[in-house]
Amino acid sequence: MRVLSITLLAFIATTLIGAGLLIGLPGSFAVRALWMTIFVPVLWAALMFYCYWDKKRWRVVVSLVALSITGGGAVLLMPTPA
Repeated sequence: MRVLSITLLAFIATTLIGAGLLIGLPGSFAVRALWMTIFVPVLWAALMFYCYWDKKRWRVVVSLVALSITGGGAVLLMPTPA
């Protein structure tokens, strides 16, 4: 279950949170893209570390799914930048 969490759920959560932040943060697109280029690998490594750090497997899955839903909601609810 932990390998599935790392390979699939952590990747999906990182992608959706990164996309949500890219759309939602203020500033020019170039600056936001630069910060996301730095932030996304750090976030993915942190989520992979968390998958093995937490002793309960169900908490890992629930937190990664919640992060994915939050990021997906941010992507769907934010207006597209013009």
